[in-house]
Amino acid sequence: MHEHTETSVVIIDTLQKVREAEGDTYSYARDYDIIAGLKAFADRTGICLILVHHTRKQKSDDNFDRISGTNGLLGAADGAFIMYKNKRSDGDATIEVSGRDQPDKKYMLSRNKETLCWDFKGERFPDYAEPPEPVLEAIGNFINADNPTWEGTATELIEKLWRYGRYLFISGTDESADPFPMYGLWGGDHRLMWPHNMANENIQMIYWHVFAGNLLPFHKAFFRYYNDRLSAFEENARKLFGMRGIYMTAGTTPGVSAPNQVVPVIMNWVGAAGWIAQHYDQYARYTWDDGYFQDVILPYLLEVADFYEDFVEFYPDGTLHFYPSVSPENTPGNFMPPPHRMIPHPMPTTVNSTIDLAILKEFFTHMCALAEQHPELKDRVPAWEKILATIPAYRVNDQGAVKEWQDDRFEERYDHRHLSHIYPVFPGKEINSLHGKDLLPAFEKAVRLREIDAQTGWSMAHMAAIFARLEKGEDALECLNKMARSCLTNSFFTLHNDWRGMNISWNMDPAPVQLDAIMGYVNAVQEMLMYSSDDLLKLLPALPQELKAGEIKDFRYQDGSVNMRWNVEKNEFSAT
Repeated sequence: MHEHTETSVVIIDTLQKVREAEGDTYSYARDYDIIAGLKAFADRTGICLILVHHTRKQKSDDNFDRISGTNGLLGAADGAFIMYKNKRSDGDATIEVSGRDQPDKKYMLSRNKETLCWDFKGERFPDYAEPPEPVLEAIGNFINADNPTWEGTATELIEKLWRYGRYLFISGTDESADPFPMYGLWGGDHRLMWPHNMANENIQMIYWHVFAGNLLPFHKAFFRYYNDRLSAFEENARKLFGMRGIYMTAGTTPGVSAPNQVVPVIMNWVGAAGWIAQHYDQYARYTWDDGYFQDVILPYLLEVADFYEDFVEFYPDGTLHFYPSVSPENTPGNFMPPPHRMIPHPMPTTVNSTIDLAILKEFFTHMCALAEQHPELKDRVPAWEKILATIPAYRVNDQGAVKEWQDDRFEERYDHRHLSHIYPVFPGKEINSLHGKDLLPAFEKAVRLREIDAQTGWSMAHMAAIFARLEKGEDALECLNKMARSCLTNSFFTLHNDWRGMNISWNMDPAPVQLDAIMGYVNAVQEMLMYSSDDLLKLLPALPQELKAGEIKDFRYQDGSVNMRWNVEKNEFSAT
């Protein structure tokens, strides 16, 4: 390409000539990686890359299933054209078109015996028309070319942003695609600031809403993404720690699974795989799909268990020692340099951060519960129970707040955006009004001590969800309102930080788009309306005044779904 800079189209005839020789066996992951690599080359060079490939002889109800190999080939490509004849001797043929950025088409061709070329005869069917979708129509109606601005009440804004966040999510991924990234599909050709899937907060936030929001099938993209990288994560664990299982660096991309951010608070944090495991476990509890559990969920969970079993150490007094340990992406106050020497992320590691202990406790608690249903796991339970028995209890500092590090050598630092140490309340469910409720005031105090001008769009969405778990509806809504005032664009895209100079969040130039914040907004609204755990279901647990009347349908919880209608002023409530 360096020698032929004017090239705009490259045709490879056939794909088999450029793919690696790996025998006659195919797998989805292998096929996907081959096409993903070629697509990355096309995107990087700005060319159109056309691959010629063979089809199978046998017919299928879906003609694209006739592409030789697995669905991974089509899954990674931008689109596909398939040409076929009903009989080998036919003079007519059909081309079908399918892809991400073009409507499905079906064209008829006829072979010209004089020119030996195919002549276009027309479309066999008109463009396929999608059935009406109320959510998408509502979004299209409220801001469009004829109506470029929106005005409404605060209550109407909550509903609009909830619908819009779901619309973006549904538009930006599906179960056969990559997970929804922080910029969605709308990064274009820009050099994006944070184009990776970040697992110390962001990708989790993007997917929190799918459970109550009844979008569970979309989570399969998330699981396939991480399961496809298990061999790379195993290599990370083996080379960096000499341990079994997987070490997942917080930031990955479709093409890079090895540690790639040379930042100590990223490199030294081993909690990503455990936090991601929360989504695997919760999906299993919502779906009870044993086949999917055995094929997808359990293999990942066992890799995480292997690593943590090797990683933890015990003090002579029997208590657990978790090191290196990080509270993303914070540094203890007594290890911060003086203001005139400020550097980002100065502290490389700590011991026994609250989030790491909480993830460890949550993970092995869930694994012990799974062992009760899966006898093949019972031999491992004693090791898991030993770890659980030695995790230090959460301690409270002299300000009445839960400590961010359960080690007295590390002092609090409230001037930070992450809320990692609140994990037992949210996104975990260890502490609630049934379990550990005596600690709820200490967790609430820790949240209120966070400085508002250190927050971001996504951290205010996270804080809103925490306040909803604490059943503080007005505080939760105030966080969302602050996010909307400071980190929301005219297009309703959310930004990382304040772009209007409102002085109510972190001030950074530029303020990059981060759509995890609007997904976090969707989740926080749902948290106000419903809370569910293994043994607790609460309806309207954190209802703010702005949501004093409303209706929801098909919100999911672990054992079913619920429809609700309420009006506080009329003292009316119904649920089915």
